[in-house]
Order: sequence, then C-alpha cells, then structure tokens
Amino acid sequence: MLVVSFIRGDTSIEVWTSLSAAFDAIVLAGIHLEKRVDVHTPFFLCELRIRLFLICFSMDKFLATFMGRPPHLSYRYSVLQQPHELSDDELCSHEADLQAALVKSDVGVLKSGPPTRMTWRRIQWQRPVIREDILEIAIGTKYQNLHDLQDRIRTVRIRHQQQIDSMPEFARIDPETVLTRIQHDPTFLIPGRNSRWRRIDVQCLVSSHCATRHGEFLLERALFNKHKVDSSGLIAAARSLLTLVLKAHGLRQSCYEYQVDIVDVLAFYGVPSGGVLAMEMLKRDQKQISNAGYSRSEILQQLSVLVAALEAVSSEESNYAICAMGLNAIKKVLDRVLSRPAPRATEVETMQPDTWVDPFQVYIDNDADFLQWLNSVEFQADGTIEPALLS
Repeated sequence: MLVVSFIRGDTSIEVWTSLSAAFDAIVLAGIHLEKRVDVHTPFFLCELRIRLFLICFSMDKFLATFMGRPPHLSYRYSVLQQPHELSDDELCSHEADLQAALVKSDVGVLKSGPPTRMTWRRIQWQRPVIREDILEIAIGTKYQNLHDLQDRIRTVRIRHQQQIDSMPEFARIDPETVLTRIQHDPTFLIPGRNSRWRRIDVQCLVSSHCATRHGEFLLERALFNKHKVDSSGLIAAARSLLTLVLKAHGLRQSCYEYQVDIVDVLAFYGVPSGGVLAMEMLKRDQKQISNAGYSRSEILQQLSVLVAALEAVSSEESNYAICAMGLNAIKKVLDRVLSRPAPRATEVETMQPDTWVDPFQVYIDNDADFLQWLNSVEFQADGTIEPALLS
C-alpha cells in the first residue's frame, strides 16, 4: 500500500481501496476495541495495536476530509487509547528496563530532552476525534438549520480548544514565531525541553498547527457553503492557513538544516486555501466589490509565492498531481486578475436572480471536488466564468 501511495498519490483510488481493505481487517480482528494486556497479549503487542489503530484512524479522517467521503472508522464504535511515550528499543526491552521506561513515560511530556515521534503522537492522540466531528459538519446532512449548525460548531470549537490547552507548551507555541526565530537564533530552545529544535520537531509542529488551522478553515467553509454567510471568516481562516504553509516553505528555502517535507503540506493545506483566496479575489474584481478590510495586494503576493512553490514540486512526488492541478487553477485566476487593472472600490450591483447565476456560490464541500471544479474553470471573452461549468 505504501508503494502504491508513493507512485499513485495518497488520493488515488488504489490507495483508497487498499485502505478500505486494511480498515476492514482491523475491525474484523477487533483492534478497534479496547486493547488490554492479558495472558495472550503481552505488553509490547498491546502497545503496538494501540499505535496501529491510532495511525489508521488518523489516516482515515485525513483522506475522508480531503475527498469528502464518509470515514471507514468512527470513534462512536471504537476505543482510542493514548500510547505510551516509549521508543522501539524500550518497548521490546526486558521487564525491568521496560518498567523503568514506563515510570518515566508516566511523567509524560513534562520530562526533559528532545521530543520523539511518539511524544507528538501521544499529545495529539485525540485530534482525529475532533476531526471526525468537523468532517460530520463539513459533509454531513444533519445540521441544515443555521442556528443548529452554529451551535454544533461552537461545541466542536470548545472541545478543540480544550484539547489544545491540554498540550504541553512546546506544542502550543506559535509556529510562525518558531519558524522565524530558528533562522536567526541557533540557541533558541524548545520550551520546557531544554533542547534545540530539530528537523523532526519543526515538521511535527508545522503539521500539527496546519491541521488545527485547516480544521477552522473547514468549519468556516461549511458555514459559507451551507448558509451563504459572510465570507470574511472563511477568508481569514484561509489566509491564516496559507501564511503558515508559506512560512514553512520559506524556511525550507533559506535554511538547509530544516529541510522539512513540504510537498504534502502544499498539496493538502496550501492549494485549498490558496484556491479559496484566488476565487475571492476574482469575485471581488468581477462584481466590483469594495476592498475595504480586504488586503488585495498582500493576498496577491501570497498567491504568487504559492505558485512559485508549486512550480518547484517535482513530478516524481507522489502528490504531484494535486499540486499541478492547484497550480494550473491558481495561475489561471491570477492571469485573469492581473491582466486587468484593479477595480474601483464600489458597492456590488444588485443582480436579478432570474437573469444572473453567481458562479461563486457553487456548493462544494470538500477539497478534491473544489480543485477539480477550479481546474476546469474557463473564462468568456468578457472575463466572466463560463456558465456551462456551473451545472
């Protein structure tokens, strides 16, 4: 499955069907239920099952969110357990050494020293549960009333913030501050750990906060798509997400020591947020909407940097197709926007609903379909979107 993912990309039908078979096998084996140590299950095997299910559960939510499909696994019928902060060597060590490592692990993320991958997985083990709730809001059909949807979003945000507040300081620190400081201050240490930032630490921090901001982006997009609320919240969420993505890309370009893997971040976070900002800019230009409170020049600069980053993605990357689709779509919009002078700041004209269809109110609730639609957009001679694409 990993080989297929590298060759065909994470969103290919081959990966989706392979994951479906793997998830079915997990359920058949009962790994989705509570894992306990007993006479037939030694500690290391129980711990490996906990880790395996957590990884599969997270991947299920990640792909389901991007593709706009129902998840295979649900926390409502599963038991997620927090893994121990143990290395592979500690996990397979003798009883005495294992017990000593468990004592240290019980102290949790408060212990000193550089965090490991298991440190990050341990402190974020509840994130996929929140993501499933966000997915239900984004693609579900339950909350059709605006008031009910807002109440549900408020509840999810409270739970999400509680999960963030429970994380240690080094995981809650502003990632943009970290990305800026480590370029100029090699003595900048991880808060509470007394160790330098390493490549893996930066990678995990960026991925964690991108996921957080993407969750907010999905909630705002659900509000906008389902009830046509003001787009200011969606634009703010998209800008916040894209800013972090471009900061991470800038670090990769300027500091060899922190060559973090940015392709997946560009594909799954940069392209959707950039696409929303590009379409908002095109809408404002075509409908002559006032740019008061809307930083048109800054967004243009961000989109230009994103285009350059996407152009640098190698065709050998597994998720190159997503980056190429996003690149083509965003460049198409930028070419259209930059080929004409910026519009005067005027109020939007009133359109008669029986003679005009707004192409910017198309209901698209997931990134995959949005990118395909954006990639297929064609313009008429007057610069407006081809009406045939709105059906």
